[in-house]
Amino acid sequence: METENIQRSEHEEFAQRITEENDRQNHRLAVLEENTRRREKLNVSIGPFPVSWTINKKVKMYFRQIQK
Repeated sequence: METENIQRSEHEEFAQRITEENDRQNHRLAVLEENTRRREKLNVSIGPFPVSWTINKKVKMYFRQIQK
């Protein structure tokens, strides 16, 4: 089986490209993780609203029944 040797400069170029791609992917992951943290924080902050809306709706229905 015949093998082809590569020059050191070719290897260094390849290694540099791999490093650059890893850096790009790490950046994308960092952005994704930050967005996930922000969404989780937002979800926690608005979590009580549906409960409040449900209570508000029930109170309104109660008062409508009383007025009848």
